[in-house]
Parts: sequence; structure tokens; C-alpha cells
Amino acid sequence: MSTAVMRERIAEGSPLSKARTAGLCWLMTTLTSTFALFVGGRLIVSGDAAATATNILGHEALFRSGTAAILISTACYVAVTLLIYELLKPVNRTVSLLAAFFSLVGCAVGAISCIFDLAPFVLLGGARYLSVFTVEQLQALALMFLKVRGQANDIGLVFFGLHCLSVGYLIFRSTFLPRILGALMVFAGLGWLTFLSPPLAKSLSPYSMLPGGLGELSLTLWLLVIGVNVQRWKEQSSAAREWRSSAHSQPLITAICTAALLFTSAALAETSPSVAPLMKAIVYHEYGSPDVLRLEEIEKPVPNDDQVLVKVRAASVNPLDWHYIRGSPYFMRMVAAGLLKPNETRLGVDYAGTVESVGKNVTEFKPGDEVFGGRTGAFAEYVTVRAERAVVLKPANLTFEQAASVPIAAITALQGLRDKGKIQPGQKVLINGASGGVGTFAVQIAKSFGADVTGVCSTRNVEMVRSIGADQVIDYTKEDVTKRGERYDLILDNVGNHSLLEWNRVLKPKGIFVTIGGGGPNDGRWIGSFLVRPIKARMLSPFVSQEFDMLLAELNKKDLTILSDLMQAGKVKPVIDRGYSLSEVPEAIRYLEKGHARGKVVITMDQNNKTLPVNANLAASLGDTIGADLIAFGLIGILIGVSIVPIVVALVLNRRFRQRNPGKRPYRWGLYFSILSFLGGMGLGIMLESGVSAVIVCGVIYAVLAWSFAQRRHWAWVALTILSFNPVAWIINFIYLRKRWAEDSVATQPI
Repeated sequence: MSTAVMRERIAEGSPLSKARTAGLCWLMTTLTSTFALFVGGRLIVSGDAAATATNILGHEALFRSGTAAILISTACYVAVTLLIYELLKPVNRTVSLLAAFFSLVGCAVGAISCIFDLAPFVLLGGARYLSVFTVEQLQALALMFLKVRGQANDIGLVFFGLHCLSVGYLIFRSTFLPRILGALMVFAGLGWLTFLSPPLAKSLSPYSMLPGGLGELSLTLWLLVIGVNVQRWKEQSSAAREWRSSAHSQPLITAICTAALLFTSAALAETSPSVAPLMKAIVYHEYGSPDVLRLEEIEKPVPNDDQVLVKVRAASVNPLDWHYIRGSPYFMRMVAAGLLKPNETRLGVDYAGTVESVGKNVTEFKPGDEVFGGRTGAFAEYVTVRAERAVVLKPANLTFEQAASVPIAAITALQGLRDKGKIQPGQKVLINGASGGVGTFAVQIAKSFGADVTGVCSTRNVEMVRSIGADQVIDYTKEDVTKRGERYDLILDNVGNHSLLEWNRVLKPKGIFVTIGGGGPNDGRWIGSFLVRPIKARMLSPFVSQEFDMLLAELNKKDLTILSDLMQAGKVKPVIDRGYSLSEVPEAIRYLEKGHARGKVVITMDQNNKTLPVNANLAASLGDTIGADLIAFGLIGILIGVSIVPIVVALVLNRRFRQRNPGKRPYRWGLYFSILSFLGGMGLGIMLESGVSAVIVCGVIYAVLAWSFAQRRHWAWVALTILSFNPVAWIINFIYLRKRWAEDSVATQPI
């Protein structure tokens, strides 16, 4: 069926049928494009031609299904474009045409670029005429075509962003669709427009895609469930004065279209980057166990004008590393790490080494200087770091291994004691987990402040903790510290093996409790103990005199300088458990995950680093990808459930109320807030990790409050507002609901 025939049939339909058909087609577009994204994320390994080729040949049917899904998605979006044009044409025909143009160009780019998806089958199919190429060359060519496909996809997303902006403007100007949908579509367009700069979009991911997904999904559900106000659509259609080809609108359209086409030409004309010197580095392309780590040769970084290039001599392992490898807690994947696979493929933060070169604006360092600091990607032969960031000169009395063990662990201990704990001379300080990486630094730093320090550790570490300065040492295998008679001014908890109520018993009335972590790889997989414990602390704090807090350390030059001075003066000395080579990073992380390291685990650079076995890593990566996809869908489902479902349900219930009670004032905010609060109550029960009973109790309490709130019971308004633990909701409810209290509560009947 031609586009002209399709448009003619669409024009004959009613506005309501057009809206619902558009919603259905848009939903099909979302589902098929999500499936295509799932396939690409599972099979394509960025920067690894061999792994990508292995995945494609091993899952040929799945890869072809992903390509077919892209074509189906494109066809559905063409239908959406024509339907949306017909619906919004009464608002402004010129802008509607412009929106359709942007959308059709994006669809054309997407459809044409699907050809590149077929290239791997041709190149990797084993045809005789390709025998002149080596296997590595064919794999590289296949990956190159997929990269071109990715660039074309970014171009298409920019045009879809322009389409969303235009549609959002039209909806905002219409009288038959809610303005909030127009605002959401504008935000969606801005989200897709970040792909004007793919590196920027990648750095903002998933935030760059979140507005686009939410905006389009909101409009999809509205069109599918509710449609449009037919009467108002007809009124606006009959009253519209179309601009058609007016003189003042033609230059605008010409300018915008020309700019869009010039952008496309420039993007397609991008040349491949030149070959750069290589270095060895630990990388990972999938979430999973340390088995997914690989030692590969990658491009050696080049410092810019404000950076220094450091030849790494040693690095150290932190719990942060296995958090990123496993993508746990899973909530971290949505807000920082990457939903389906890691955004940042490099690993490691702590390093020490020698400055090899500096940018022209750098005056603080010179080639040959021995330095230490923190920078993502430290498990490599070289790193670049901005001179004003977390990098300082290494104390002369420290080895590279000792210096590399300092940054994250020592800064965490310093900021936990000084900033959160407000440590003072003479105070009684308890360090729980005193033999670990942070704990060994915390004991020594607390002593440097003049505190009386008690360390908690296992039997085999008692003498070591005492040797680094602890005044008293408690063996947790023989004695429960929370049941002792002593009380402390400050507790720094590195383990998380006791409840807050238990710690409250050993805190002085004005004492401070600071938690910095705790738990292993399998604890708190969805949201992590670092989110659960602050929530519990916030609920406990109003009822006790003590202060409960948590710390997320921040690497900075000032604190590194303070630590360097302490080590230079001999007040702090790093404790090193054992060392591994760069090729043994997986073993080092496995050892750290067991939770029995005494001090720090360090990585030394040597000339015998061998590439980790590819086949074993591929198998591990592919096995973990399935779990990553399920986790991603779970996180997306939670996001939709919390953000979209309350809006849709509230709008449906509000419409039902207005149909049954004509002339009575609706109550959309009350319905929305009630539903959202119920979901929040259930989530609170889950986050407290107190078992099924807590979830049921929270669900029942919030359900009763939500129902009473929807019935405009004043006591429920007050109670639910307070128990939302949301200052924004407090303000909105105070302003909005106070005006409604004057209304007769009988006026609104139960729904």
C-alpha cells in the first residue's frame, strides 16, 4: 500500500479511531525497538570484533530477528507519523508537515541503515571469494559495518527528537489533548537531541534516553486508553486558519530542513580515527563474575592541554571494582553504570606511577615525577588525569605499591571520621572492620586526631590491628561488641553486620554512627545496603538522640595532600595483604570478594602479562548477559510502574468519576498521590528487607491511608503527606489540598 493511499484511508477515519490506532502503532514501535535494542546489547561487543563475530554466528536467528524488528518498528512509526499528522493538522498544518518530514527522514535513515546489519552474514559466511581476507580482517569489517549502523541510528534519533519537539509544541497548542503531554514530548525531543553528540549522549546515558522513553510512552498510553476530546477536535478543526504556504513560514521550513540535511551529510562524512599506539588494560563488556574481565590491547591515551599522562607502576583493588563488574546493586545500572551493559568498560581507580608527559597548561608536574591518585581505568599501563584533580606527588618514603593502596580507602576513612564523624581529640572511637582496607587506615587516622581507638576484627588479625595503633582490640568471634558495657562517641562501620538498634545501644547519647559500606557480592542485589541503611537511619533518627549517617567518599587533591603529609610524617602507613600482576586482576577481585583481606590488595605492572583466555570469557559474558537483560527489563518495569502507571490509573479513575458525577469538581491530584503513595509504601517495605510481613504491613497501612486520602478525609491527608517522606509532596499538598478542605467532603462520592 502506497503512502498516499494510506494517508487517504487515515483521513477518512474519526479522530478517536485515529488516536487509538496511533497509540497501538506507537506501542508496537516501542516493543519492537526494545527487542532490537535487547538483541544488539546482547550480541554486539563494543570494540571486540572477534567476540561480536562469535556471538552473531552462534545466534544467527536471533540477530536476524533483531533486524526484522527494526524494519517492523520503522513501518509502524511511518503509520504513527501519518496518524499524528492527521490528528494535529487542525492546530497548525505547517508545523504538522514539518513534524512529519522529520519523522519520515528518521524512518528512511533507519530503514536504509538496516542494510548494514546484513553485512556480517555476508562477510562471516565463509564464501570462497572472501578467502583473500584474513579472519581478523573480515571480523573487523563486520564490526565496522555495525558501527556505521550505530552512527546512522544516532542520526535517526536526532530526527525523531525534532519530530517529538514539533509534536510537543502542537499538543501544547491544541485544545483536545492535555498540555502536560506536550511538555513531556518536548522533554522527549530534548532527550533524543543529545544524540547530536554521541559521546555526550553516551555520557548522559540512561538520562539522555529516559525523557524520550517517558514522553513517548505517556502519549502512547493516553492515545491508546483515552484518545482525544472529539468535540474539541472538531471545534478546533473548523476554526483553524491554515497557513499552508504563507511567505513567512516557507523560509523557516527551508532553513530547518536545510540544517537537518547538512547535519546528516556531516555525520555521514565522518572519517575513521587514525591508528594510535596501544597499551594493555583490563576491560569488561558484560556484567558478571570476575571471569568477564579481559586483558586487551587498547589505544594508549593522549593527554590534552590540562592533563598528565602517567605510566602506571601499581594499582589497588577496591569493593567498588566488583560492584561495577557485577553491576550490583542493580539500581546502580539505571543511574550510572549502564542498563544492559557497562557504559565504562575500563576498571580500577587507585594508581601510582611516573609522569611520562604533561599538557602545555600543566605547571605543577613534570615528566619523571612520581605521583599517586585516583582515575577510572587504573588497571592499565597508562592513565591520563587532569592536573587539578585527584593526583599528587608520592611521598619519598613510600613504594609505588604502598602509594597505590591509599586513594579510595584512606580518603573514605578520613572523610568518614573528620567530615561525617566530626572526630575530636580524646573521643572514644570504634572501628568495626578494623583489619580491612578502610579499617587499617581509619585506625591510624583516628589515632592521628588524638582519639582513643577500639578496633573490631577476627582472631587472626588482632595483633595486626594492635600493631597499627589501636588502644583496644575486640575479637568478634569471641565477643559481641554491641553487648559490651562501653559506649562510644563515634562508630565507623565498615561491615554492616549489626542493626542500627544494636549500634544505638553502644553509642553515647550524642554519639555519631557512620556507615561506609558492608555486605558482599550477593547482598542487597537490587538496591544495596548503602541505600537500605540510610532509609532505616532516617526512620530511626527522629526517635533517638544519636546521629546516624552514611558516607560516599569523594576523591580530591586536598585530602590526598593531607594523607600524603600524614604518611610522610610516619603517622599513617599502608597495610598490604598481597599483590597480583595485571593479568591476575580477576583472581585479585575474587580474593577481595571473600571479605577476608588484611589491609589492601595491590596490582603490580610487569612485562609478563598475558591476554586472558578469550573463549572462557566469551562464554561467561554470554551467560551473564541473559541475567542482565532480565534485570534491565525489571528495572524498566519498576520505572514504568512508579512513574507512568499512577498517572494513567489516576486519569482513568478521574474520567470515570466525571462521567458518573457530571458537574462535580474532579480530584486528579488526590487520586495520583494516593496511588503513588501506595506503591511507595510497598517499595518501603521491600527496601527495609524485613521480610514478607513488613511488606504486607506497609501495603495494608498505605492502602488504608490512600483510600481515605482519595475520599478527602482530612486526617488521611495529613498522615499520608507526612509518611510520604517527600518534601516536594509536603509543599504541593499544603498549597493544593488546603484549598480543597473548604469543600464539602460529601460532594465527592467513593469511586
